[in-house]
Amino acid sequence: MARNEIVVGVAPDEMFTLLLDPYAYPKWVVGTRRVREVDRDWPSMGARFHHTVGVGPFSTRDSTRMLTSRPPFDLDLEVRFRPLGVACVSVRVSDAGTGRCRIVLTEDPIAGPAEGLRGRAWDAVVHARNALSLWRLRRLAESRPREWGHPGPSERTTLLDR
Repeated sequence: MARNEIVVGVAPDEMFTLLLDPYAYPKWVVGTRRVREVDRDWPSMGARFHHTVGVGPFSTRDSTRMLTSRPPFDLDLEVRFRPLGVACVSVRVSDAGTGRCRIVLTEDPIAGPAEGLRGRAWDAVVHARNALSLWRLRRLAESRPREWGHPGPSERTTLLDR
């Protein structure tokens, strides 16, 4: 299981609001290209948002499902990136004092070929990706607290996303 941690200069409730915004995910989660649709009952347990993930010219359409949410501190998601696999991603937010929070992100493959790749090498790759993702999350949270993820009129989809 890959585990990453970072301290961010926003309060836990502000961070949790950002984490619950599915349209923000392409702005900070490495590999997420865009969010295609969000279930009406998001962020209720079992609700999903549907995304396109990929690297370079390769992409796939899949979804992320809400497993548990205990604002403003705990979030558990089932992230699908098939055909490679499915992972459980847990985000723990804690108060780090004076308008700051600590985020601990863990990712554990639970199905598909990714599950069979568990071990030091796989964890090192996921850890590096998640370190970059958390750095991007911190940058987003600290620089644009009111404009997080909602798509603007200038954001266009590519033919690969359609």
